[in-house]
Amino acid sequence: MVNLHFTGVSKSYGARTVLENISGSINPDDKIGLVGRNGVGKTTLARLLAGREACDEGRIEVLPAKVKILYLEQYPVFGEKDSVYGVVMQAASENPRLKDAGREVEKTLNRLGIVPKGGAKGLIV
Repeated sequence: MVNLHFTGVSKSYGARTVLENISGSINPDDKIGLVGRNGVGKTTLARLLAGREACDEGRIEVLPAKVKILYLEQYPVFGEKDSVYGVVMQAASENPRLKDAGREVEKTLNRLGIVPKGGAKGLIV
């Protein structure tokens, strides 16, 4: 079971404050969505919670500590020969919290039926 708690999280880019004193929790079995107008900080919050960026203030805690969070860019750039499988594996390799998690990511993708080109049966993308 995963618990994610964030308290007093703030993030600015230069003089522009995007998030200020945000707190919340994501508990096991929660299903969440980030809804709001453009520019209010939805993507920034997702990147902070996934460990892709550091908050300026506040604390983000993921329990148990060994839990890994994968974040994919909102608008990924796909090359002509890229696959969903390859892009997800690349994102996993670039996230410091996912160090050595490639096998877990691969197993999860395979459970979803997403396999590498030329791989086992399932949806090849």
